Amino acid sequence: MLVLEAAGLDQRMKLAKLLMDKALVVEVGLGEGEVERQSAAVALAKAIGKEQAVEFEPGAAEDLAEFVAATYAPETEIEKLSTYAGERRLIRRQDVSVMVV
Repeated sequence: MLVLEAAGLDQRMKLAKLLMDKALVVEVGLGEGEVERQSAAVALAKAIGKEQAVEFEPGAAEDLAEFVAATYAPETEIEKLSTYAGERRLIRRQDVSVMVV
């Protein structure tokens, strides 16, 4: 099994055509409306945080969701924040503003 994650798949590209012909391509999104996407992104951030044994202080998951909404890379950012939080195991709003670019 091979899983690829990307913000989009340009179907004009050779790789995209090959994938469409030879593999099961599943498109997953966070929703249509801004509020729906934000809510789904916050829930996703909290779920990934739980997997990494960290929690978010109130507002921190929302801040993270705003920052990474365009990149679709919350796992990497949460891993970075988790390392930064260390023994505290709590991701604060100030951690998000300092660590997430």
